[in-house]
Amino acid sequence: MRHVTTDDPLEASFAPFRDLQPTDAEICAVVKRVRRRRLRPRRTRRLLTVMAAVLAGSAAAAAAAVTTFSALTGTFLGAGDRDATALGTGEKIALGAPDELSVGTKLTHDIRFAPGYGSWRARTIVFQTSLHGGSPAAGHAFMTASALRWQVAESAVCSWLEYYVVSRAAGNRTAATRAAAQITAAPRWPAITGLSYPSGLGAVVAATDAGDPKLVRALIEAGRTPCEPSGAPFPSTRMPVAEQRAKAAAAERLGRREIATDPVARRLGITTQPRDH
Repeated sequence: MRHVTTDDPLEASFAPFRDLQPTDAEICAVVKRVRRRRLRPRRTRRLLTVMAAVLAGSAAAAAAAVTTFSALTGTFLGAGDRDATALGTGEKIALGAPDELSVGTKLTHDIRFAPGYGSWRARTIVFQTSLHGGSPAAGHAFMTASALRWQVAESAVCSWLEYYVVSRAAGNRTAATRAAAQITAAPRWPAITGLSYPSGLGAVVAATDAGDPKLVRALIEAGRTPCEPSGAPFPSTRMPVAEQRAKAAAAERLGRREIATDPVARRLGITTQPRDH
C-alpha cells in the first residue's frame, strides 16, 4: 500500500495507520460481529465485504482522536493484495464517516434503479456503511469501493425485481418488459462482476425469463435473492428484531412451499436449495 504525503492536517492525521495490514484474526473478528447483526444467514458471502479491517495499537489511538474525517481514505486494495478476493478492490471507504452518503452516491451513480425506487440507493449506502453496537468505532473499519458498488448493485436488482412483480400484477407489459431486461442483464453488470463471487441470481433470472412473477416472489421470500422477504434490500427499521425474524421465517416457509409446487420451477430445475450461479 502506498504512503500519502500531504500538508493537510486532517489528512496527515491518518498517516500513522495508512499502511497497516489487518491480520486474519482481526478480519474474522469483524465479520463475526456483522454476522450476528444479520437477521438470517441467507447469503453469508455478503458479510465478507462489509468491513475489511480493524485498526490496532497506536494507530487506533490516533484514529480515535480524529472527530471529522472523510470516507475517502486515499489508500487502495489492489487485485494482487492478499484480501482482494474476499474484500474487493479499489479505494478503502472508511465506515462511519460523515460524508459516506455523498461519497457512496458518487461511486455508484452509474447503477440504475427501477423507477420509483431511487431512494433505495441512499438507504443502502447508509445501511452498509453505518456502524452499530459491537462494531469498531468510526474510522476503525473500512470496505472497498468495489464492495460498496456490489452492495448497491444488488439493491438495484431488488428494485427491478419488485418493479417487475408489481408491473405484472398491474398488467403493465411495457414496464414489466423493461424490468425483465434489467434483471436478465444484472449478472453481467460491471458492479456485480467486480467481485469474485457468483451472482446468485441464476434462479430468479430464469423465473423472470419464463414470465413467472409468482415464482419470482417466492424466490424472494425464500431467501434466494439479495432481497429481504419484503422485496427491499435492507431490513425494516420500524419493526422489532424479533418480529422481523418471525416474519422472515414465515415468508421463507411460504416461499419454499411455492417453489416446491410451481410447475415452472420444476421445469427449470429450480429447487428450494440455494445454488449460486
